[in-house]
Amino acid sequence: MDFTPLAEITRVMETFSRPWFIVGGWALDLALGRVTREHDDLDVCVFREDVASLLHYFQGWDREVVIPGTHRVVTCSSERDTLSPRHELHFSRGGTEVEVLLIDKVGDRVLFRRDPTIWMAYECFSRHDGSGRPFVAPEWQLLFKAKSPRLKDELDFRNHAPNLEAGAKMWLAEALKRHLPHSTWIGELERMMENPARGSE
Repeated sequence: MDFTPLAEITRVMETFSRPWFIVGGWALDLALGRVTREHDDLDVCVFREDVASLLHYFQGWDREVVIPGTHRVVTCSSERDTLSPRHELHFSRGGTEVEVLLIDKVGDRVLFRRDPTIWMAYECFSRHDGSGRPFVAPEWQLLFKAKSPRLKDELDFRNHAPNLEAGAKMWLAEALKRHLPHSTWIGELERMMENPARGSE
């Protein structure tokens, strides 16, 4: 397994003038520098403040937006169709499909959608690998995976949490205490921080 599946989304997004980032399990693997498991999908995120540029960029594509809390999608005709709490857009053309998640940002603060009191500075949120591919910070992605974690989410935590820098482990632990105070990941992160050598094994 390698990063070949990222070639198409990189090609599609390469001339988009606003920030965009690979999210999900692929983002975690980009941070680690190797592919740890098979991935079912590939999503990217864009800041909500750039949605006008995004819709203009995908002119000529079929454009849909997901209605939160349902499995229903409707046509996305304008910025009005993307207002919060809507945050998931689907673009398709000629067999190519792109899923884009919208993320809120206020100034330099990137806000966690499920609890906007949790935030991360843009300079910490924005990452790039050696090939220049943009992706979200791994601790940010793990925070999203912590709610009702599936088997693959638990696997991602096992593979990636030990490799987080100390500050990233602390940020994730504190965010979990606020957002999901009963998460078992909190104790595991604290044990990693107490014994750094063991956590990086």
